[in-house]
Amino acid sequence: MSFLFWYFPLINLVAFSIIEVDKQLAIQQKRRISERNLLFSSAIGGTIGSGLAMLIFRHKTSKISFLRKFFIIGILQVFLVYFYVIKSKKLLLLITSKVASGYAFAKAAGTFDFLVSLHLK
Repeated sequence: MSFLFWYFPLINLVAFSIIEVDKQLAIQQKRRISERNLLFSSAIGGTIGSGLAMLIFRHKTSKISFLRKFFIIGILQVFLVYFYVIKSKKLLLLITSKVASGYAFAKAAGTFDFLVSLHLK
C-alpha cells in the first residue's frame, strides 16, 4: 500500500512533465518525444497527469489517433481498478466469513474458551 501511495503521484508528475517537455520541444521545433513514450507513461499509471498536462498546455488535443489510444488506455485502467476493487471485496468477504465460521465452530466445540484460558495464563 505504501508503494502505491508514492508510485501514483510520482508517475503522474513524470507523465505531466513529459507532456510539458514535448510541448516545449514542439514550440522550439526540435526533436520530440515519441507518442509511444507519451502513451507508455499513461499506461503505467500516469493517465491523470498526462490528461491534465494535455488540457493545460493544449498539447496533443487535436490529434485524434493519439486521443483514441489515450482514451482506450484510460478506459482499460478504469476497468482494471473496478475489477480489482470488486475482487478485493469478494476476497475480504471470503476471509471474514471463514474467520467468523472458524470462530463459531471453535465456540460451539467449546475449544475457544479453553484456548482463551490458556492464553491468559
